[in-house]
Amino acid sequence: MKHYTFEYTNQSTIFLLLAACFALLIVLLLGVPYMAPLLGSTLYATLAIGTPFLVFFLNRNKIKKVGEAQLEDTSLTLLLSDQTRSIQFSELKSYKVEYYNGTRLSCTFKDNTKFKLMANHQFCKPEAFEALCDDLERTIDQYILETNAELVRKPSLYEQKWMPFLLGAMSLTMAWVFLRAYSSGIKPPLSSYTSVIIMAALWAAYFKAREKNKGKVPQV
Repeated sequence: MKHYTFEYTNQSTIFLLLAACFALLIVLLLGVPYMAPLLGSTLYATLAIGTPFLVFFLNRNKIKKVGEAQLEDTSLTLLLSDQTRSIQFSELKSYKVEYYNGTRLSCTFKDNTKFKLMANHQFCKPEAFEALCDDLERTIDQYILETNAELVRKPSLYEQKWMPFLLGAMSLTMAWVFLRAYSSGIKPPLSSYTSVIIMAALWAAYFKAREKNKGKVPQV
C-alpha cells in the first residue's frame, strides 16, 4: 500500500466564487447611473471592474484543498476535505487521466455513476496528484493484466489520433497570418502573440500526454 498527500482543486468552490464575483460585477454596473456622477465615470468604472477581480484574488486560496490517498493493488481510497471515497477497481467501467493545465482523474463506474478529481495548476501544486495518477495507471494496468478485467482506459483529448493534425493545421495557419502581416509591413495585433502562447501550451500538453502514454495498456 502506498500513501500520498496532495493538493487538489475544489470545483464547487470555483463555481461559487465565480458566480459571486459575476453577481457583484452586475450589481456594480447597475449602479453606474447613480455612483458615476459622484465618483467620476473613470474611477467608478475601475472600481466596478476591479472589485470582482480583487475579491476573486483574495479568496483564491479557498479553492485549494489538501487530500490524502491510499493506493492498493485493487483499490484507491481518497480522503478529501468533504468526503472519503473508496474506488474498487472491480467496480470501474472506465477511467481517464488528463494532463493539461494540471491533472484530472475521471472515473466511470459500472452503475454509470461518475467521479472526477482535478489539480489545476492555476490554484494549487499538481505534482503530487500527478504522481498519484501515474502510479494509479500503472497499478490498474497490472490489475487488468492479472484479472483480465473489462476495464477501459479512455484516451485523453490529446491522445486522439487526429490531435497532431489539428494542432499542425492551426500552427500553420498562425504562421501564415504572421508571415502575411510582416510581408505587408503590418504589425500583428497583441492578441496574435497571446495565441502563440496558447498554441505552445497546447503542443506541450500533446507531447506530455504522448510521453505519459508510453507503455500503457492499449486504449479503446
